[in-house]
Amino acid sequence: MSHIDNIIIQVRAELNRNSIKLWLDPYYIEDIGPIESEMERLARDFSSVLNIRYDYCLAAINELQSNAIEKLRSRKEFQETGIATLKVRTVQRTNGTNLLTLKLALTAPGKELQKKISEELKIPEEHVKLISAGKVLDPERPLSEQNVNNNQQLMAVIVENGTDANGECEMYDRVKKAKEDAVMMAKYDNESFMQLEDQDGNAIHIPPNERKSLVIALALHKKGRAALDRENYHEALILFLEADQEFTACNANLLETVDNYALLNLDIVWCYLCLKSLTQLPDAERRLIICEESFRRTYGDNMDRVRALKGNAANEKALMMRLHLLQAVVMFHQNRRSEAKGMFMLAEAELRSLKVDEASVSMLVDMGYSPTESRVALRACGGDIDRAVTHILERREAKKEARKKGKEELHLDRSLLKRGGEDWVNPRSLNTLVNMGFNKELAIVALKKSDNNIQTAIDMLQHNVDALASEVKNEELKVSDDLLNEITAIGFAPEVVQVALEQAFNNSERAIEILLKMQTDGTYDEILESLLANMPSTSAGASSRQEEAVKNLKKSSEKFKQTMEAYTRFAEDLSNEDEEYLDLPLVREENILKEYNRLLQ
Repeated sequence: MSHIDNIIIQVRAELNRNSIKLWLDPYYIEDIGPIESEMERLARDFSSVLNIRYDYCLAAINELQSNAIEKLRSRKEFQETGIATLKVRTVQRTNGTNLLTLKLALTAPGKELQKKISEELKIPEEHVKLISAGKVLDPERPLSEQNVNNNQQLMAVIVENGTDANGECEMYDRVKKAKEDAVMMAKYDNESFMQLEDQDGNAIHIPPNERKSLVIALALHKKGRAALDRENYHEALILFLEADQEFTACNANLLETVDNYALLNLDIVWCYLCLKSLTQLPDAERRLIICEESFRRTYGDNMDRVRALKGNAANEKALMMRLHLLQAVVMFHQNRRSEAKGMFMLAEAELRSLKVDEASVSMLVDMGYSPTESRVALRACGGDIDRAVTHILERREAKKEARKKGKEELHLDRSLLKRGGEDWVNPRSLNTLVNMGFNKELAIVALKKSDNNIQTAIDMLQHNVDALASEVKNEELKVSDDLLNEITAIGFAPEVVQVALEQAFNNSERAIEILLKMQTDGTYDEILESLLANMPSTSAGASSRQEEAVKNLKKSSEKFKQTMEAYTRFAEDLSNEDEEYLDLPLVREENILKEYNRLLQ
């Protein structure tokens, strides 16, 4: 941040505090212009009050007056003609930032503004990403429908041409392709490419209709973090805002139970800071509030929930430190200097406590552990190398067990989805009920009727089993192969045993009772003959089904191939570290602290 910007913040706040309007008499007269003697007097007064050099105060006052008068003129023009004036701060990786003043009707679509910017910068208009209030503007919708107002400041991230040192494709193509690949992977319905886990490796199960948006959001967030690690803040911000749009389509209750959305908001504000985009200050404040509330819900007051689950909260404290640092920066730019100073002091104290010895990190890396798990473990264990090794091994084993269990639940989830139906069943809840001794098919119905509430399902299974049994459809029942073979070995026909097991919900004793009753009342042979008669036997029918099966197999194979290609592209620069979001080296944070502490002196 520049020295003059720091002065303007203080001068603007002092003007507001004293209700001084620089565009009115005695500081400005319409037919004459600025009254220099009054401006100089005001600069001397402010120099004394703010302890800032007179010439700096005068320069800041002149700039603020010029901006105010320009706004008044554009307001009048807008009222008379409907033509709005927009200030657009363009952010380019190679050319830094520029401020453009552009005029157009707010009824125009976003692409008209993109076009004006592209003409100014001599770049393709599709390479301009406009951001207003933390949202990427839709090129096809009118600006007025997207809450763009006259005299508003917007941010334009320029997704630039060219290749980097590694010969990677253009940023524009990377961002576009990343979104397309994420959507393709999310559409593939068997979770082969993207599986949802918590930080301990436990599978997260959500209804299929809610899964798609969440998976796309998490994938784009992870892709954005890869760009962030390369310090490509332009690309990271675009990917983060794309992820933000997908998160808004997710169930609000789901977002409140996980910290992913909080981490995304933290990353977006971090990009604003690294790109020095003060135009997004109101959005930054809003996002930090969301982040703080989410951390409180998921981590608990004073990190008590994290400590109860993990034994310590050292690495989550790194995220809190970054939150406090960003809150301090926002306070500074709002001229809440006293509050900012206190928050910077808190962030600095937290940063000191979180630092780890890089020599210890190197020692663990030499032992075969990754830099991320080494740093995270050392932070969790207070720098003790022996305890850090134990911590790493325990975390690896716990995640291995959690993922093994998750694979079993995923297999069960897929088998349930193949049955169709609108009501989704949580496979973990189903496993819990089956392990308690309840019949699997009855448990499925109970969970559907109870919206996956285990306690309600247990009550149904204990007190309303007949009502549940009447709702179980035979065609939905997966007969146990072991029971089928066991009862067939007694001497019953497998076709009739299948029917009996379906009626008995895989209860072998009850199935045998049904079979014996069939023999007693003479219906056994009739049922067997009927089943055999209905079995398809014509070669034409078999051939037709074979052809259809081959056709579907080819289609499925092609879809899998395309999705695999998308996954390979998407994952090429992603980290395989589970806890990379906790691995903050804290170097950039330390530099920002020094910069703002210097400005506060």
